[in-house]
Amino acid sequence: MPSPPPCLAANHHSLRLVQPNTTPKHARYGERPPFIESLFYPSYESECSFSWTGPDPLSPDTCADDMFLYVSAFFLFERVDWIEIRLSKLNIANKEVVEEYPFFLPRVESMLGNLPRARGQI
Repeated sequence: MPSPPPCLAANHHSLRLVQPNTTPKHARYGERPPFIESLFYPSYESECSFSWTGPDPLSPDTCADDMFLYVSAFFLFERVDWIEIRLSKLNIANKEVVEEYPFFLPRVESMLGNLPRARGQI
């Protein structure tokens, strides 16, 4: 049985950094601010999800062990061997997925830097 994959749903510029004491571009031009919504799916077959309140996989302060500890808390009697992170780019108008990028995080390789490598690819 696969581990529960958190799904990251993001709009087209969700990873833009804003420098302190500057006006963001979207505020100057009346655009909607970027956002990231993280969802937790307990299995591939599940269509039900809830907000992922665990460690942010995109944060440089998060390590793979943090994510495995959080996910394992939901499955006390099952071993979580891997996590799939899916970055989904959504169309703002109709909320349909435009692009999707899967990233796999195996527990046995968590010390090899897979999470920072996935963040680099994103």
